[in-house]
Amino acid sequence: MARQPRQLAGIGASDLPNQASVDAYKGPPREIIIGTETIHIQDGETPGGIPLARRSDVALKLDKTLPLAGDLLSRPAEGKIRERKSLLDFIDPALHASIADGTIASTVDLSDALAKAAAYVRAGLGRLVIPSGVYPYSVSPQWAVSMGRIDIEGEVRFRYTGTGRAFILNQGTASTTVHTYNMHVGKPSAPLIIEAGAGADHAVFAKAINHSELHFVVRGCGPNSAALYTEGGVCSNYGLVASVNESGWYQGAKPGFGWIAAGLTGEGAAGQCSYVILKDPKIEGVAKGAVLRFALGSGIVGGTIEGCSDYAIDILAGCDECIIERHDLEANGGFDIRDNGRGTRIVNCDSTAKNLSHQTTSGILIGGASVSAQIKGGRHNTVIVLAGAKGLRAMMFDIGRDGDGNMSIQAGATVYRRGVFNRQTQAFLPDLDGDASSVSASATGLSTPRILADWLKYPISLERFGCKGDFNGTTGTDNQTRLQQAIASGEQLVLPPGARYLTGAPLAVTNQAFQMTGGYRSSALVFAPGVSGGVIKQDKQENATHIENVAFLTLGQEAGTGLSVTYAAADSGNFRNDVRCNLKNITVRGVNYLQHGWDVGIETIDVHNLQMENPNVVGRRDFDADNGGRLSFGTMDLGIRNFGSSLLSIPSDGLIFNPRVANAKLGMISEGQVEGFRVLDPIIIAVWQAIEINNASERPWGRIAGGHLSPIDLGIRVINCPDMDISDILFIKGSPAGVLSDGTPGTLAIRAEKCNGIRVKRLKFQNYSTGKSAGGAWNGIELKDCQVARIAEIEHFKPTTGLKLLGTTDRCKSKEYECLSDYEGETARAEYVDLSSGTQNVRVEGNLPAGRASNAGAISVSGTVNNSVSIFVPGAEVGQRYRIDAHVQLQVGGTAGQANLFLQNDGGGAGGGFDDNAAYIAERRDVAANTTQEIHLTGVYRVTARGSIVMKLGLQTLSTTGTISAGRAQMSATLL
Repeated sequence: MARQPRQLAGIGASDLPNQASVDAYKGPPREIIIGTETIHIQDGETPGGIPLARRSDVALKLDKTLPLAGDLLSRPAEGKIRERKSLLDFIDPALHASIADGTIASTVDLSDALAKAAAYVRAGLGRLVIPSGVYPYSVSPQWAVSMGRIDIEGEVRFRYTGTGRAFILNQGTASTTVHTYNMHVGKPSAPLIIEAGAGADHAVFAKAINHSELHFVVRGCGPNSAALYTEGGVCSNYGLVASVNESGWYQGAKPGFGWIAAGLTGEGAAGQCSYVILKDPKIEGVAKGAVLRFALGSGIVGGTIEGCSDYAIDILAGCDECIIERHDLEANGGFDIRDNGRGTRIVNCDSTAKNLSHQTTSGILIGGASVSAQIKGGRHNTVIVLAGAKGLRAMMFDIGRDGDGNMSIQAGATVYRRGVFNRQTQAFLPDLDGDASSVSASATGLSTPRILADWLKYPISLERFGCKGDFNGTTGTDNQTRLQQAIASGEQLVLPPGARYLTGAPLAVTNQAFQMTGGYRSSALVFAPGVSGGVIKQDKQENATHIENVAFLTLGQEAGTGLSVTYAAADSGNFRNDVRCNLKNITVRGVNYLQHGWDVGIETIDVHNLQMENPNVVGRRDFDADNGGRLSFGTMDLGIRNFGSSLLSIPSDGLIFNPRVANAKLGMISEGQVEGFRVLDPIIIAVWQAIEINNASERPWGRIAGGHLSPIDLGIRVINCPDMDISDILFIKGSPAGVLSDGTPGTLAIRAEKCNGIRVKRLKFQNYSTGKSAGGAWNGIELKDCQVARIAEIEHFKPTTGLKLLGTTDRCKSKEYECLSDYEGETARAEYVDLSSGTQNVRVEGNLPAGRASNAGAISVSGTVNNSVSIFVPGAEVGQRYRIDAHVQLQVGGTAGQANLFLQNDGGGAGGGFDDNAAYIAERRDVAANTTQEIHLTGVYRVTARGSIVMKLGLQTLSTTGTISAGRAQMSATLL
């Protein structure tokens, strides 16, 4: 029990004998001191503490549920500390009914009431109880305090209308840390619901919250922000639901992240988010589920993360001993779990694919920075271990439940593997002790006849058929006859690491299952001049094609195709979702890229569910052409081609992951009758054009995401592909100058035609050209005949033209397209050009203030128009929209008449108009004599021609006079 001045309370002797002693006393935080006239709570610093009430007014300041002051002064102080107070006690009673039934307008701002309630919580006076209802507010107070408690009764929805963080738990500042202990918010059956719009930052921001338990449901926040952002903190448990499946996103505000676990700034390892656990979270439909940036022992136990457009869980290199346990993951766009931490434990999780389009990414990716990770128990469709990963322990789990998943280990990774079972082959994978070449042949394993037979039979080296991998760069044994014998055997063929097999004939495979594996690109087939490379023709999906870690090299110049795979068009109706062609780590180039090269690198025709991972295609570079300029990069016609031959076929849902292409007229194309094509993390450089999707007729869908493109003429071209998505790509322009479609020098990043619903977001257009005279124009995005396009978060450096709309493009919305830095020699820069016939294209800038004005002195208003209040907006761009608000308080003279207000762009060079292209908007009303008139006028001005805006507020009275006091004629401009 805290120390009590019992004598002054009238209940005994005291060690504080008088009021002066009370006023001078500094006690520990939360100690209650009761003087002769006042009640104080100590904070450890302030002499006398913080006064709470005087005897004369205590009844007015106490919670209405507390006893009267006389009773309070006779009770022990401990009983007064833990009182309960309702949030409604801080809110005008007239609003209680609309809060309870959810009809309260979002324009109502309860920020002041919430601030008072938070102060009550921070003062440690008792529990705060929040009754069921909707509470709109624009500014979040700081709620955190040690021993604080917020109880939720029913469905409580905090509706945040501001642009900052919606719910803040941080006693410190951005640069200082104050730790909070034993904070409680809600409970599993009664969480606090946060609704925030797309303009908000993180929904919940919790810094240095320790030994606490908090429960939230998040229904919206900013697209680059998190439903829950924890910075530091130790041994806290969070309950989190951020799911599109539970009432959807508030105002469509899909969070960018479910959870981000970050460290305290400047505190090194001591600042890690330590042993913070999400218990049974439900995170569904966000961009990225959980990102552990700087964490120790933190993680997720139970629950699910589903339907993310990117990785579900991303554990970065700053993390130690993090844990993912008993967690369900499915239908995520990237890998379910990517680990680059130290000592990560993945225990009894389920990352199998329910959606077959996610077969190759539904699983675990152990990154090259991962150290001492564990995968134990559970079911995973795919496990991929990248080179550089050290000490992975893979034990007692299943793979390949829902598709062709397997466990792939790159050279240079070290893995200890025991008891991993492949459900597709109904067999255990070989045990490993170190790298993938050290297969353990235990006595138990060798005693099993079936496994021993497999060891004797599979795999079979080409050397068994008399082939010799002795090509030395110039000459070698011609293996064409023996190579065909090996293929005809139908066995799984292996090329030993470093072996290079010369052949004078194509590698021909017809209507048979084919699998060939090499030593991660160090194994090669070398084709004589004038000879095509691999020519594979299959009649049905059962004849699967799998080629891994093999290089297809040529001694010719632009001689045929390096690798061609064709399936019969009639095969299209048979098991369309089965992956029938899997090409992994294929290299296609010349023996010497300065002397040799293919005309086409890789070609796939009528292949459903194509899976191609890490292809590397390099054309010949001819320095004799064009003095090493643009023409020297265009000897190879095409790097990778995917083709649908007819409506009978329509190959669908192809995936090419991390393709690398250089020195070609066109890096990659999907064309013909194709439906669904994805390119993820491409690296395409030194090409005239990087990527093209050209559907012969309108066919959904397409996705190009991640990576880096460095084209000379054109980055991405898309035709006839509705629901196209292009995101998270770095475009780099350099020299030499390219050629635009009109024949002028320059480079265009993206051109889309007839792509309704296209989404283009989070791109960076970088320009390393020394100037326009050397590099030509640098144009951003052109949309032609595209409906309902969405463009967002573009950084365009040293531009010529930013976004250009052509043809019938309409209802295009662009947001945050930033044109940055000046391009040397560029005199005709245009950030936004709308040459389309569309009437509803808009450029949105996020409601940025553009100007504000008011009258400095009084204004006398009469029949002569007064235009003294105006706003100047320089450099308004085509497509921008400005909301103009004006408010006037007019004192009418001794006679009745009319007041007239109007807004117009008077003197600015920009073209445009209000609403339906009106030159001005006006408000006219009858006014009585000797009255005060409040007049408001608002409108949206749309820019149709670039220039400045001089928006003037016109003031006029008819048949009377009036006066406007200083500051009472106000106007503002907001860039929408």
